[in-house]
Amino acid sequence: MRKPGSVIRAGKRSSHAVLIRNSSCLLLDNLTIRGGIRYGIALRDSADIRIVNCEISGHAPIWKQALEADGKYLALDGAEQWGSGGIHIQKSSDVLVERCYIHSPAGTANPWFFSHSCGPMAIATRSTGGGLVFRYNDLIGSDLHRWDDTIGGGENSSPTGGFHRDADIYGNMFALGNDDGIEMDGGQSNVRCFLNRFEAMLCGISVAPCIVGPSYVFRNLITDLGDFTNHAGLGLKTVFADLGVGRIHFFNNTAPGIGFPIQKATIERNPRLVTRNNDLAGNWRIYALNFPVDLDYDLFCNPIQQYEKQMKAVLDGAGQEKHAIWAMPSRQKHSFRLKPGSPGWNHGCIIPNFQEKANTALGAFPEENSPELPWRPIPVRVNRSQIRFHFPGKTAPETLILKAEGAFHSGFRIRKNEGVDWFSVTPEQGTIRAGEELAFTIKLHPEKMPRAKRYKDAFLIRMPDGFSRPVMVYADMRESGELRAKEKGVFLSIDAGELENAKDYPSESGGAIRIDARDGAKPLIWNFDVPEDGIYYFFAHFHTTGIQLNLFDFSVDGDKAAPLARQMLGGDYQIPAWKHIFRIDRPRDKYFEFFRLKKGRHELKIMPRRPVTLGKLAVTNDIEMIYR
Repeated sequence: MRKPGSVIRAGKRSSHAVLIRNSSCLLLDNLTIRGGIRYGIALRDSADIRIVNCEISGHAPIWKQALEADGKYLALDGAEQWGSGGIHIQKSSDVLVERCYIHSPAGTANPWFFSHSCGPMAIATRSTGGGLVFRYNDLIGSDLHRWDDTIGGGENSSPTGGFHRDADIYGNMFALGNDDGIEMDGGQSNVRCFLNRFEAMLCGISVAPCIVGPSYVFRNLITDLGDFTNHAGLGLKTVFADLGVGRIHFFNNTAPGIGFPIQKATIERNPRLVTRNNDLAGNWRIYALNFPVDLDYDLFCNPIQQYEKQMKAVLDGAGQEKHAIWAMPSRQKHSFRLKPGSPGWNHGCIIPNFQEKANTALGAFPEENSPELPWRPIPVRVNRSQIRFHFPGKTAPETLILKAEGAFHSGFRIRKNEGVDWFSVTPEQGTIRAGEELAFTIKLHPEKMPRAKRYKDAFLIRMPDGFSRPVMVYADMRESGELRAKEKGVFLSIDAGELENAKDYPSESGGAIRIDARDGAKPLIWNFDVPEDGIYYFFAHFHTTGIQLNLFDFSVDGDKAAPLARQMLGGDYQIPAWKHIFRIDRPRDKYFEFFRLKKGRHELKIMPRRPVTLGKLAVTNDIEMIYR
């Protein structure tokens, strides 16, 4: 094996940069690994392997998006890239991955706007023998190169799938993916996930299903969820069938919600979840609760009062959460910790072996000395873990303070994703010693931004031994007129009240109309001109308080009309918002419809079916102009 510090590059045609097969007692230390059509490191049929302080990037294929299929990035022969990973572990056991920086894959994952997310992962597992330990790693995607799952597990419905058994995942930073932060799905026999931080993912942690169990998810911070299109899911995802008897323990987490199936429970569909001391403030709902769960001492808060009322009724009806807190928590500045006196501040119960004190704070920071997340066993702290810019009004450089304690003394370098230049951090390198405070300046560079949208990425203050302090950077530039002027996409919209035949339907405020097949027989027609040939998508801004399926038929340029399909991540249709409109005549797992429009005049025709308040219609060749 190469000496520490070596750079290993995969050839242009190699599926991997490093292949380890039929090996044991092997250490990869301080290597830089770049490339690999599928994998950076491929680990097969091996045991007792350590991968420590390695930097892995540039893996996964760069393929064309197959819009004629379901929108995934496919090879020329139609192959999908499931399981492409910086590290791919298959039929191996007792593997340690520690202090690694895995980032900047060559490819990217499609968002769920098109179909089930599929693309590169930081780490992928399949048919493992157990004994996996992943700790203190920085697994950082970007908006340009999103992960699918940051850590993905194959064979979700198998007792040996995912991590299988006897695994620990702790102290890791999971960031910027289009699906789950981690898939624990599968056996989950004595699998623990704790002291991690999940950010800018669609969902945080998936435990669906837990076939053998038990698994333990505790003291994790899950925040600022959102995929490439800024859709946010659940902190803990339990919404699939549970094929076994595994019990999931969810203790002292700060997360925007947990999820349950809508369908009625049966012996085969039976998630067994125990919760205590969680801070679950967020916009999410419990639809049904017919399962052998044990939920109590958690904090709930939904900004939409009708949803909170519904959740409370479901929990009360099931005899759950008898000691819950229903209130909005208040948090310390630049922190996710509860303020003294906040709802949930002095409410935690004792959980043997997990939380030995009563009357502690709910969430991932139960005590005053609870460590920052992701946990790293080094006496180095930052005064904030997020930097936020906003246009207008907050675009001036921000300051971050790094402080070292004890006897610490180390050099450092600022690291961030390749090709991300819309912000800079200075100083870029240096030394930090015990007792010192070092100020970093984070500067925004709007001249490097191609459009008006929400920007998300991260940087690391990384030490030579691989320990780091990760910091997320956000910049909301949606209102920048200068950036909007740089955009090249086509976006045309019209108020519903201006559509042909709109006068036949009741008007609503703000140019909206109330459409219903009973209120008028005439179709709504929009004649519009596109300035260039291209692929276009249609959107409608609407909401309904009744049935949410087959709301209206539509056709384009006289093609066959069909009912509107329900968008996979369209959110609650009772909330007014832009939603992609497409017909149900499509493959099962395809969630979009596009139209090849020539420059010139076109027609969109809508035939109402059920009651809908329609506000606007839009057509665009660039979905980011909707999902800014």
